[in-house]
Amino acid sequence: MEKTISIMFIFCVIVNLTPISKSASSPSETTHLYYDFEKREGLTYGWVDFDSDGNYDYRIDICNWNINSAEGGRIDIVYDKSMNTLVIETNLWGAQPQTYVNGYPEIYVGRKPWDGQYANGLGLNFPYKVSDLTSGSVFLTVSFSIDLRDFDPNMNFNIAADAWLVDDRRAFSLGSGLSTPYVEIMVWVFSHNLGPAGIRVGRENICRKAWEVWRSIGRDNSTYIAIIPDGWSISQGSISYDIAEVMKVVEKYLLLTYPITIWLAGNWGQNGGQRTLTVLHNSGVSYQTTL
Repeated sequence: MEKTISIMFIFCVIVNLTPISKSASSPSETTHLYYDFEKREGLTYGWVDFDSDGNYDYRIDICNWNINSAEGGRIDIVYDKSMNTLVIETNLWGAQPQTYVNGYPEIYVGRKPWDGQYANGLGLNFPYKVSDLTSGSVFLTVSFSIDLRDFDPNMNFNIAADAWLVDDRRAFSLGSGLSTPYVEIMVWVFSHNLGPAGIRVGRENICRKAWEVWRSIGRDNSTYIAIIPDGWSISQGSISYDIAEVMKVVEKYLLLTYPITIWLAGNWGQNGGQRTLTVLHNSGVSYQTTL
């Protein structure tokens, strides 16, 4: 018996972010996140119940990673369930530090290791064992279209998906954080003035496209894997790939024993108050399991 559920969303992003603390969740047609840098107040993340069945299907996050301050401005994120769109608008300046990634506006299914609950509606059931994916028991496919309309050429910037793998105890214990070691896997589709951490360890083909594999191993043996385009990128166009194919490639360079807790789509911004405008269409995860 097979069950197939498609998860679709659209979002556009204007990047460069900062610390925020509160959350929003609403059964209404729109979810509005914001942060006012003058007042130092706002809502940082929201949960979306797309089909109104009482279960959260997505989480939307401003994600203030690596921002210590901003001199002023405001960020707004609005998800419109009736139109299935997510719009992020940012107007801020003076974000510090300027030499690191300044934020990652994102929409995702599953949960980050430190989240207190899963976004597991629409048939998904994170965490997933890697062996269930690579054996064909469960199929997860990521697909979206990109329209990169504007960004400051001085910025460091990329568009990517992100996954976290932690040990079983933390994967099934909400809000428990990262294990030691842990694994982070990224799949990039576009970058500008920005390269992955670590060293290149191989070249592979995934879903009929050429990719480079980069790896960085920390002192605690936690591992970061980045799979980036080899000789191509997408700033306007579509991409689709099977998560199992990604995992099979990663297993050539790393023994994967932990379950996956999240699959996330978003983009990185860097360098203080620069501008970007990214539109992602028909993004989502297609889910299929054989029972």
